[in-house]
Amino acid sequence: CIAAWGQSNEAGRGTNNQTVTVGGGNPTPIVYKAGVFSELTDPVGTDGSAAGSTWPRIAQQYSDAGVPVCIGNVAVGGTLLAVWQPATANYIKITDFADAMGGLEFSTCVIGEQDSFAGTSQATIETEMGAIIDALFAAYGTNNFIADIPFGDNGLGWTDTTVRAAYDNVISSNSHA
Repeated sequence: CIAAWGQSNEAGRGTNNQTVTVGGGNPTPIVYKAGVFSELTDPVGTDGSAAGSTWPRIAQQYSDAGVPVCIGNVAVGGTLLAVWQPATANYIKITDFADAMGGLEFSTCVIGEQDSFAGTSQATIETEMGAIIDALFAAYGTNNFIADIPFGDNGLGWTDTTVRAAYDNVISSNSHA
């Protein structure tokens, strides 16, 4: 049970749809999106820009190893960390998935691009990311994997280096990140 949350890069706005081929009696990977469970195949995103993602390839590895997997894709394009804080509607998407599955193995996120465009301070990013990670650990005993990806500049000289520095600090100071 893997919760995938954050913005569009996590949701699945790639360019090449992927498939999963289950063989040899291996388990069929499942995706949870928009509150519904189904067989995992691209597009896994829930918005109009949904296309290819990494999830079928990751799920393929689990299936080939004989490990059942369900990816809870609750990511929402164009979101800030602020709208994922505990008790918000987006955070509740994570907990709805986790509760439906009886828990989480881990969660993963790609987020920060909108925070860079908004000029969110490094301290705020650290606080907000830490709050989400701490809440998920308290509720489910799960760790969170933060993915660094390259993204653009807001035109004001504020780039992804601030987001990455914040994430580096969260990772070094929070044992659940």
